This record gives sequence, structure tokens and C-alpha cells, in this order.
Amino acid sequence: MTTVWALGDSLTYGVSWPGDTPGGWRALVGDALPQLTWLGSSAENPGPGSAAVRHDGHPGWRADELTALVAAGPRADIVLVQAGSNDVIQRWAPGRPFHRTYDEFDDGQRAVFAADLLGRLSALLSAVAATGATVLTWTVPPMGHGGPRYGSPSVADVNRGLPAVAEAAGTALVDVHLALAPTGAASAGVLGNDGVHPTPLGYRAIADVVTPALVALL
Repeated sequence: MTTVWALGDSLTYGVSWPGDTPGGWRALVGDALPQLTWLGSSAENPGPGSAAVRHDGHPGWRADELTALVAAGPRADIVLVQAGSNDVIQRWAPGRPFHRTYDEFDDGQRAVFAADLLGRLSALLSAVAATGATVLTWTVPPMGHGGPRYGSPSVADVNRGLPAVAEAAGTALVDVHLALAPTGAASAGVLGNDGVHPTPLGYRAIADVVTPALVALL
């Protein structure tokens, strides 16, 4: 029996706009890989008939909040870590003069912000890896859908630095951003009208890249 812990924010929970997608990507991965046992503190938003029920997908949570959860969290063979979006959305820059007022189109602010966020993501991945689990993490998904964060430069900068962070922590990395990038017909309709949360089609696109990445770790 292989145990899996899904740790993340609203995209791990399965939030869509304006409602939720039952089970999100977890239900689809769980249906594809029924040999997995899913752990976590929450059984909310299950998929119909799916074994992928338990999880720790917490809408609105940032990387630092997820890190604080690790010590008391379950001990799983594999941990799927999804984080970073809410740090950008909340303009989270503690200790910086632009905390909560961060302007991602200011090159100087963005360089500091991205480095700080990569540091928090490194701390999260290292904390999870220290439990002895095999870790699979994601790139930060796209934001905006034509709004002010379309093609978010913050997300782009963080994703450029994330491979090195994942490698240093000894974790695998899957490019969910590419799967959801709003470019071309292949990705049409994968983001909801809020420009952040996937549609059911978007959660299918996530599952399509997470499943083979997970299989490679089994």
C-alpha cells in the first residue's frame, strides 16, 4: 500500500469559479491510480466514487502556513505539494516595505519578492522532505485570464527559479503552469472567470500531468 498526502491551497481542494469541482484533480488521479491510499485532515469536496477523499487543500493558504502544518501532518510515502499562488495574490512580503502593497511590475520589488517566495517554497519542500517522504511539487499555475495578472511576471520569475529549489530539496517537479497556460486552443477554457481557479477541464489538465509524474515515483 502506498500512501499519498496532497498538501496545498484551493487548487488542491478543488475550488472552481463560481463553484467547486468535486474532488478536483485528486479524484481524477485517485481513479487512475486506485492502489494509492490518500491521507489528510480533510474529507471535504470528495470526488464521486473516488478513493482520493482525504487531503490538506486549504483555500487561501500561503507557503508559510502550509509549512507550519507539516510537523503535525500525516506521514505518507509520497507528498504532493502545491503552493505559491496565494503568496502572489496576497502580495505577501513580510519584512519588506512593500508588504501587502507589492507591485509586480516594479522590477526591483519583483526581484526581491520572487527571491523571498522561493525561499519560503524551499523551506516548505525541505520540511516535507525531512519527514522521509518522496516529494512531488508543481510550478505555480498561471493567473489572470486577461485580467491584471495575465502572464503574471511574479509567477514567471518564481517558476524560473523553482527547478533549482526543487533539485536542492531533492524533490520532483511537474510543470502544471504549462498545462494550464492560457495560450492556444489546447488550453482554452481551463481557467475560470476569476482567472485563478481551474474549471473542470482545467483540473483534468492538471491530472493529466500529475498522474504520470506520480507513477514515475511509485
